[in-house]
Amino acid sequence: GIVVAEVFVNLPYMVRILKSAFSAVNPRYENVAKTLGCTETGAFLQVTLPLARPGLVAGTTITWAKSMGEFGAVLMLAGATTMRTETLPIALYLNISTGDLDLAVAASVILIIISLCALAVVEHYADDAHVF
Repeated sequence: GIVVAEVFVNLPYMVRILKSAFSAVNPRYENVAKTLGCTETGAFLQVTLPLARPGLVAGTTITWAKSMGEFGAVLMLAGATTMRTETLPIALYLNISTGDLDLAVAASVILIIISLCALAVVEHYADDAHVF
């Protein structure tokens, strides 16, 4: 249930970022590769995909970071069972509701560190690709 919730909630973000990453690649490069003997698949794999790589990495990082913080969809589809359907946001929720503030603070610090790392990766690749 957790995987289904994450996919359906976060897939639109990934598709939107991938669309902008691939639309930023000039189609003339692919056409030149085809005139030089590449097949359609070869031109995509050897020209378009490497040019869109920074956008792909940034999109994957953003989508993964967003799915790490997903709370509502996971709670509705999988529930909040300790050590079975527990993600970091649900662990934070369960620890606050049971009064274990030390574990709640630890979970929130881990989420903050993940967010900062995701932002650093996106900023690094966004500067290279000019996708965002």
